[in-house]
Amino acid sequence: MTILVDMHNQLLQVPGSSYTNEEETIRILKLAADDGITHMIATPPFRYGDFVTDRMSIKSLVNSLNDKVVSLAIPITILPGMEITLYEQLAQDLKVNAVPLADTNKYVLIVFQDDRIPPFALSVLFEIQLMGYIPIIANVERIQELMTNPKKILEFINRGALVHVSAASIIGLNGRKTREISVKLCKKGLVHFISSFSSGDEKRPSHLRGAYKYLERRMTPSTVKKIMGNTVCVLQGTDFHSLTGKKHKKNRYK
Repeated sequence: MTILVDMHNQLLQVPGSSYTNEEETIRILKLAADDGITHMIATPPFRYGDFVTDRMSIKSLVNSLNDKVVSLAIPITILPGMEITLYEQLAQDLKVNAVPLADTNKYVLIVFQDDRIPPFALSVLFEIQLMGYIPIIANVERIQELMTNPKKILEFINRGALVHVSAASIIGLNGRKTREISVKLCKKGLVHFISSFSSGDEKRPSHLRGAYKYLERRMTPSTVKKIMGNTVCVLQGTDFHSLTGKKHKKNRYK
C-alpha cells in the first residue's frame, strides 16, 4: 500500500483550532480517505492566547479519534503533533509541553506570528536545533518577506530549517500569484513538504492529491515523489536528503 501523509491538519477540538466539533473532524477525515491519504498528523496550536496545549491532552484526543476512525472503518491513522508559533522563549517551553510531529521527537512545525519574520527567528530556531529538533517552517507562501526574497528562504534552509507550503496554494485556491510562486519554490528545491493544511472550513477539504498531480505536470515525477517521500520521513522520524542547491540570481520572482 502506498503511504500518503498529510502532515499539517488541526483536526482536534482545542482552543485556537478551527474545528468546533467531532462531526467536522470526521467529515475531513472521510474526505482525506477519499483523496488516498493514509496518515494524518494532527497539528493543533501549541499556544492560543494564555492557553498552552498540554501534550498529554493532545495524545489522549488523538487516541480517542483513532478509536472513532476504526469504528467507522475510515482507513486513516492519526498521529499527534503541534503547530508552534515562534516566540522568543519558545525553546524553554518546548522542553515541557512539545509534541513533535508524529511524536517521533525529531521534527517540529513552526509558524511565524502575523506571517512576519521576527528579529529573533534564526537564534530561536538554532536553540530548537540544539535541543535535537529539526524545525519546519509552515506555510512559507504566506510570508511576504520570504516570497519577495527567496534568498531569505535559502538562508533558513542553510541554517538547518525545512520548508512547507499548503496544497491549496499549489493548485491556486489562494490566488494565481501565490500558486506561481509556490510552484517556482518547488522547482528550485526550496520546498520540502506539502500538506492540505485543512482547518475545518467546508471550502478547504483535502487537496493534497490534486497538488501532487498539478506539480507532476510541471516538474519531473521523480522530484515530486521525493517531496511525497519527505513526509513519510517525518512520519517515521528519519532523515532525508534535501534537494536544495540551485542558486538564486535574483531576489524577486517575476
